This record gives sequence, structure tokens and C-alpha cells, in this order.
Amino acid sequence: MTVKVINNFVASASVVAVRRALEAAAALGVDGRVLLDVMRTSSGGTWYGDHFDDIDWAREGYDPENTMGILEKDMASFLDALQSADGMAAGPFEDAVLQSIRRTEPVKP
Repeated sequence: MTVKVINNFVASASVVAVRRALEAAAALGVDGRVLLDVMRTSSGGTWYGDHFDDIDWAREGYDPENTMGILEKDMASFLDALQSADGMAAGPFEDAVLQSIRRTEPVKP
């Protein structure tokens, strides 16, 4: 269960990173589809980004009742696990990931 919680944290962080990259691409005039294609074959590749078109919830905005809401619960589980670990505590990165999940808007690549 602990490995699952840690894995879900990494997955949640990658969802936030890909969504932020798509927002940045749009703001900078880069086609999101081009960005996803480049990321699939380079160092920016992630499971979420690589399968963006195949994931039914990939374009969802945050709602406590949808998959983005589940990511929030995954982050809460990870933060709870950190609290129980000796010498570990949530830091600014974990807080930023959680807040980013909560602010996620629907997206089109």
C-alpha cells in the first residue's frame, strides 16, 4: 500500500507538470499536439502525456467527484504517509502539486 501511495504521488505530479506544460504551450503560441508529440519521444515523456489522447479523463478540470478529484485524494494519502514517517514532512513541492490539482481547468491540446 505504501508503494501505491508513493507511485500515485509521482503520477499526480506528472499530471500537474503535463497540464502546466500544455498551458504554457498555449500561452507561448505552441501547438499542444506538437508539444505532446515531442514529449513522447524525448526526456519530457510521462505515462500521462504519452497516453493523453487515450485517457478519458485527461482533459477534465478539477471536480471532487471526477478523476482529478481522485488525484487530490491520492495526494492527501501521500501527505498522510509523510506525516507518519520519521523525519519526513511535506514541503513546498508537495503543497504546490496539491494546489495545482485543485486549480486544474479543462484543457484542449
